Amino acid sequence: MKRLYIFLALLSAVLIGSASFYGAYVYLQSSTAHTSTTQTPMPASVTVIDQTGAQVTVTLPVNRIVSLNGGITEIICALGGENKIIGIGGTANWPQSVNSKPVLGTGSATLNVEAIFEMAPDLLVLDTAIFSNNVTLDTLTKAGFPIYIDTPGLPDRVNSIVENFGQILSNQSQATMIINNTQYYTKLIQERVQNLAQDEKTTYYYEWGHPWFSASDLSIMPQILANCGGVNICGNAAVTYPTLSAEYVVQANPDVIIAMAPSITTDIVVYQDARTEMLNRAALHDTGAIQNSRVHIYNYWIATGIEYPVGELYFAKWLYPHLFEDIDPDAIYVQLIQQYFGITSQGVYVYP
Repeated sequence: MKRLYIFLALLSAVLIGSASFYGAYVYLQSSTAHTSTTQTPMPASVTVIDQTGAQVTVTLPVNRIVSLNGGITEIICALGGENKIIGIGGTANWPQSVNSKPVLGTGSATLNVEAIFEMAPDLLVLDTAIFSNNVTLDTLTKAGFPIYIDTPGLPDRVNSIVENFGQILSNQSQATMIINNTQYYTKLIQERVQNLAQDEKTTYYYEWGHPWFSASDLSIMPQILANCGGVNICGNAAVTYPTLSAEYVVQANPDVIIAMAPSITTDIVVYQDARTEMLNRAALHDTGAIQNSRVHIYNYWIATGIEYPVGELYFAKWLYPHLFEDIDPDAIYVQLIQQYFGITSQGVYVYP
């Protein structure tokens, strides 16, 4: 009997030990599996394609960015990269806090090469204005800085820029959200204006810089307005930025006048003064746009970068108010600025 007790005790010990060992094995296996599925190592670098078609390889993580284009600077900030920006060019509209960074030039064509060398950025962001200064571009290229060149004023480039910097800043989820917003609003506009007959389309006179200075369909702004169903009264001009005669504009008799504010400001008085000058311009008195008070002033920033879909909403509503009665561009603008930058938009960007 004593031997039987000893045998049973030994057997129990073996079974308990086996169970413990199996439990530990299962735990370790599950822990290893969990770790392998949730912890994806960050790649050492990422390669994106910029507007020029160049493959730009950037070592990760990126911590020092010099951005000489305000529109791309905004995109970087919207993707959570404001703290990585060490130098800027010109000014960005959102967030305005980024403008406290060191200014290394008014833009890509007038940058401070010596300061860039001193800052030793991980990534240098330029726009196509740099091609007017090829000597500087060659100097920066030979220095070995990763250089990304793009233009956020072109609607077909904005989503590509957002996607590229979503990868560079390892924030693809935010990039996807921004792209989805852009596509939603641009698609909404397209669906509402695409079936307009030619004789139903609204004609417009576009002016910027100074009186009678306009833009043909070769330039960016008329391309955006074309997306909104607008017909440019000088769309077929042979030059990109023609200076029109008063007689030409009167004869074309535009339904709407859209003009860029004379300065990049949020001061309503500037917009009001610009509109009043247009309404009182004697040469335009008999045009439909003046007779019906369909004159609108806009801020440059509303038509570029990640803000341009809101700009399109304003333009589409100015051109076809009956098709966009249910759309409130002001409210959408406030919502997107809050969503992208976590701040409340203030000031004036269009009038009225």
